[in-house]
Order: sequence, then structure tokens, then C-alpha cells
Amino acid sequence: MVNVIASKHLGGFVSHVSGTVSKVGMHGQGLAVGSSTLEQFGEPLAVVGSFIFGAMLCGLLAGRDNLHEVHIGRTLYGIALLGNAALLVATVSLAGQEQAIYVAATACGLQNGMCTMHLGAICRTTHVTGLSTDIGTTYGRLLSIMIRSRCQRKLDPHDRLEFFVITAKLRIYHSLGFGFLFGSYTGAWLSFWMNVAGLYVPAGITFFLGVLYLWDRKALQMRQHEVEGKRSLNPQQADEVCALLDRTALLLGELGQQPAHGAELPHIRDVLQSLQTSLAERYRADADVNL
Repeated sequence: MVNVIASKHLGGFVSHVSGTVSKVGMHGQGLAVGSSTLEQFGEPLAVVGSFIFGAMLCGLLAGRDNLHEVHIGRTLYGIALLGNAALLVATVSLAGQEQAIYVAATACGLQNGMCTMHLGAICRTTHVTGLSTDIGTTYGRLLSIMIRSRCQRKLDPHDRLEFFVITAKLRIYHSLGFGFLFGSYTGAWLSFWMNVAGLYVPAGITFFLGVLYLWDRKALQMRQHEVEGKRSLNPQQADEVCALLDRTALLLGELGQQPAHGAELPHIRDVLQSLQTSLAERYRADADVNL
């Protein structure tokens, strides 16, 4: 929504930094040969700087990073949502002035930084270049599995696990892509109906979410703890798995002197590596997957 309304009423896009950086390069060359003015060079540069400044504000608010998990319920995430709403309202009040586009870019940087730090790099809400790349490469991996397994007729444990992960990722990617497209469509209608005041709608949404987050964050924390509890490994089952792995290691040691098919051990290694990676990702244990 913000990007479309900014394009129509503020004179340019404010969220997809790649194109704006390209403009900086183009006008830099134009400045050197005399075909661009200093103002044409400085405007996209300031938009990029504003976006980075917004993301920097998010990093400042987030505090110490946790390398293994996201802690739902941090007060400062709610403050970031309220700050985003305030920046969008300020953009409307500055409409018609040069500073408006920079304030909108700061809001986009804050929003994107917040979602990236809160949900991980899989969720970037202001641009779809990386998302489009992820969709393409993930479909390529899916096609590779389909060919290798003859359309799932001969799936080994490694391919079965990867197939499950890939389809789950694609559901997320498609949801994000549809959300961005729907937001752009809605933003165009808001621009048509309300002009630049259409920014009040996303401002109101983020303000409401920020207030809800701050008000209900204790319940969110409890819900996260419940989910983490359900995902925790059962100690008894974990001991049984460890015993099975120990017996497997002993058996491999006993059979180490016997001739074996050349593909057997690499296959066993791949299965165990997949299990190790799956456990590390699913339960977010402090495990080193490079053991």
C-alpha cells in the first residue's frame, strides 16, 4: 500500500531499494557527463539513506540479538509498530513537501527491519525481488526431486524430508507474494479514493497491531512457551533414539572390515546428516550441524 501511494503522490517508490540504488548510479554517471543535476543524484541517494536509517532504528530498538530463537513479547517490537504508524501519519502531514518521501522510506525501512529481525529473513515485507528468487530456486529443487524420484514413486528418506521442507516453504512464499500483490492492488484503490491520505489506512493497521502487541504480549509469550513445550523432545524417546544410534555405530564398527556396496555408507551418511539438520532446525537446539 505504502509503495503504491508514495509512487502516485510523492513522486517515487520508497520500498524497493534496488531500483533506487540503480537511479543513484545512473544519475552519478549523468552528473559526471552533465546530463543529470545534483538534485537528481541526491534525491534517490537520500531515499536509500532514509530506508537504511529506518532499519537502523529497528536494530537500535531490538537490542541484543538471540541467535537461536525469536522472543515474542518484547515491548520494543510494539513500539516499532507504533513508530511506523507515526511516520506514515507524518508523511501525510508533509504531503507536497520534499521531506515526505524520505519519511515514507524511513517507515518502510523500519517495517522491513522489524519483520526481518522478528521473523527471520524469510519474511521481508517491502519488496519481492528476493522472494521471487526464492520461489524460483525452490521450485527448481522441487523439480529436481520429482525427476530424481520419478514423480515421488521412489523417494528415499532424504528426499522425503527435503520434499516436506520445500512444500512448506512454498506455501509461505506464495502467501507472502499474494499479500504483497493484494496490498499493491488495495493501495492503488486507496490512492484513487483518498489520494495521499490513503496512507492513514496502513498507519491505522500498524497502530492497531502495535497497541494489540503491547497489550497482549504476555499472552503471546505464554502461547510461545506452550508451542515450544509441545515441540520439546520427549526425554524417554530421545534416550531410545540415542540407544538405537549407539547400536548402529557398534554394528558399523563390527562390519567395517567386510566388503559393502559403495553407495551404502554415503546413503547412511546423508540420512544421518538430514536427521541432524532437521533436529537442529525444528527444536532450535544449540547444536553444531557441522559436527
